[in-house]
Formats: sequence, structure tokens, C-alpha cells
Amino acid sequence: MRREWSPFRLTSDDRISPLLAFSLLGAYIAVTLYVGLHHEPWRDEADAWLLVRDAPLAYIFQWTHNAGTPALWYLLLKPLVWLGLPYVSLTILNLLIAWAAAAVLLFEAPLTSLTKLLLLASYFLAYEYAVIARSYSVTILLLFAALAMFPKRALPFAIAVALLFNTNIHGAIIAAGLLLVFLVSGPRAVTPLAVMVAGALLALLQVRPWEAAANPEAMRTVRLYAGPVSLGDAFLPDSPWGAIAGPVVIVAVALAIRRRKVALLFLIFCVVALLAVYVFIWFGGLRHSGLLLISLVASIWIARDVPLTPTTRTAALLLNLTLVGSAAYAFATATSDVRFAFSGSREMAEYIDHRFDDYDIAAHNLYAAEALLPYLPGRRFWYAGLGEYGTYLRWDRKQGVAVRMRYEVAVERARQHFAGRKWLFLVDSPMPHPEQHGFRLVHATGVIVFRHLDERYWLYAPL
Repeated sequence: MRREWSPFRLTSDDRISPLLAFSLLGAYIAVTLYVGLHHEPWRDEADAWLLVRDAPLAYIFQWTHNAGTPALWYLLLKPLVWLGLPYVSLTILNLLIAWAAAAVLLFEAPLTSLTKLLLLASYFLAYEYAVIARSYSVTILLLFAALAMFPKRALPFAIAVALLFNTNIHGAIIAAGLLLVFLVSGPRAVTPLAVMVAGALLALLQVRPWEAAANPEAMRTVRLYAGPVSLGDAFLPDSPWGAIAGPVVIVAVALAIRRRKVALLFLIFCVVALLAVYVFIWFGGLRHSGLLLISLVASIWIARDVPLTPTTRTAALLLNLTLVGSAAYAFATATSDVRFAFSGSREMAEYIDHRFDDYDIAAHNLYAAEALLPYLPGRRFWYAGLGEYGTYLRWDRKQGVAVRMRYEVAVERARQHFAGRKWLFLVDSPMPHPEQHGFRLVHATGVIVFRHLDERYWLYAPL
């Protein structure tokens, strides 16, 4: 038992005791459920819910082209709407997926009990991918499931990889790494290979880039800062020491598993490919950074029986120390989410609900405004930048123009459109001297917003 709690061991072939595994899983479920039920979803979570709630099923496969992500996450959400479940079911489903991933990690991963505990307590597994409902929880579950079945159960492994291709672009990169592992690990059956290739092609068909996308210039922008920022945040989120610690941990683990060439190949492929996406295509901050940590854990999983040497001792110690720092950040963030608001959308929506049923609401900027709409079923905002009513975002070129519209132009558009009618103007920044512009303030976000400060709202009525 002592070696299972040693911070100097990178892998372990001892199976965790069922009592300890269920205890850790129970604690993980209790903590993430408590925080999740206090969490206010932000616009990225709202956009997925609004899409599956308001768009026909067939349209989702058209929508994915401009959104740049496959449809698997949205197909998982659609039954929640068909069953008439409330908005909170989005969070519950994400938690169920995160709990399943945690169970696979606890029972199947060739890691020490200490590292498993620290991983579950770390920022990404304890908060970012469990509490915030995005497709990344599905990515992690499918990755862990695939690793648990490799190499003995080739067809189930292939099915998990094929689905992994269809979670998001980052999941597709990791899936490609697993496909590479499958190919170089020796002679393999044709059927599993065909299943994985089919999954990759299906994902490609869903996300092939269109010039009509909202931000086609994103692929022509180089973000050199994304490299060191993502490497740092993956291991020590929001810490000035992360930019040093991240690369050091990756290099240390790479040296520790260098004799397990397949595992080393997977690690190098995933890190290089993910960094290329962050630098040259798009970087979404913390939620994307964490996939570097997940890829590193997967490479250790693939290596399985890493011998105990000074190099592996150093790598294990560095990894576990950074996980302690990540766990501290998770605790601070989760505490803030319970005490304060992740987004001000719920508070403003509750103020609007049933007070202004006979009013139209013009909204600008549409990115921030859509976060209110899941709490207001049956209502659509008139998005001033688009000049039309809507709920979910379409991620097309017209939307890209709408987002860049100046607020004073949006105000005049709304004033002309609603002339002679009862209407309100919802914005995500305060209007200076509203009376001079013919408005009065009706309500402003009253809760403390600790994360998405651009999801604080001001509601105005024309004088």
C-alpha cells in the first residue's frame, strides 16, 4: 500500500482496492454535484442548449460546418429536449459523463492511488470538464475508455476512437494519436482500422471549413503567446510559474517513457498537434490547455509499466507536485462558483421573466445576450447587430459582422425597428449618460460575477 501513495512512482500494476476506489468516486461525485448545482452556465453552454432546443435535428449537421465542431455532443443533448427536461439537465448530463470518466480512471488506469486522487482533485477533472458543460467531458470519457480496452479489445477500442473523432477538434487530434498508436503497435485487424477511419471521415465531413464562417480570419492569425500560456495552464492554471513547470513536466515524462516508443510517439504527436491548433487556428484558454495534461496522462497510461529509475522518480514527483497546485486552484475556483456567479445571465433573466411579457427586447452584443435565453423559454431576442430575432448563434459571416457593430449603431437600429412599440434594450456594458440618449436604466446585474465579466448586463427602456 505504501508504494501506491509514493509521489515518486509514475505507474503501478497494483489494482486499487474497491473500497478506496468507491470512496474516492463518491467524494468526487458529491463535490462536483454540489458545485455543479450552484453553477450558472455561460454563453458557450447556453448556445449548445439553444441549438438543440430550437433547431431541427437535421439543421445541426449544417450548423457544425461554421461552428467548427462535430455533432456528437449536440446529439447527446437532443434527447433532453425531447423529454422536456429543464436547462439544469445539461449540467447533470455533463456530470454523469465526468463521473463515468472518473470511474474508468480509478479502476483501469495504471497509475498510483496518489496520482489518481490528485488527478480527480485537479482543476480540469474537478471543475473545468465536470462542472462546465461542454463536449470535453465526452472527449475524456471516450479517451479513457479507449485506453482501458487497448490492446486486447480491438473492436471496442476502435468504436471509442471513432466516436472520439466526433467530439471536437481537439478530441479528433487525440483520436488520431490513438489511431497512430494502433498502427505502429503491430499487425492489426482490418475491421477496427476501418471503423476508426470511418469515424475520422465522418468528423471531417461535419467540420470542413466554409468561407461563410463567422471568423474565417481566425485561421490566418498566429498567436505565439498561446504556446507558453497553454503549456503553463495545463499544469499550474493561472500561475506565473506554469510557463516553466509545464514544459519541464512534459520533458521529464517524455524522458521517463522514452523506452516505450509508442507512448512517446503519442505524447509528441498530441502535444505538437494541439499546440499547432492553439497557435495557428484557435485558442480557447483554460478549457483547451487542459487537454495537454490529459494527453500526457494518456501517454503514461499507454506506457503502463514504466520502470522505477531516477528519471521516472523525478517525472512522477514533478507531475504530482503540479497536480497539487492544480487542485488548490480547483478549490479556489469552485469556492468562487458557489459563493458568486459564474455568469450574470441567470440573475438578469429572472428579473426579466414575467415582468416584461408584452415587451420586445433588443440585445447587443449577441454573444453575451444569448446566455439569458435558456432561462426564458418561448422568448427570442431581436439581435440588433443581425437585425433579426434569434436564440442560438449561427456562426456565419453575417454573425461576424454583427458582433463588430458599434453599440451606438445598434441602438439606432433598434430605435428605428421598434418605433411606436414597447421595447427594452439589453446590453453587456453600461450606457454612459443614458438620459442624454433617450433611455433610462431599468435594471443592472446585481450579483458578483467572478469569471465572465462580459456577462454582466444592463437593461434600458426608451424614455
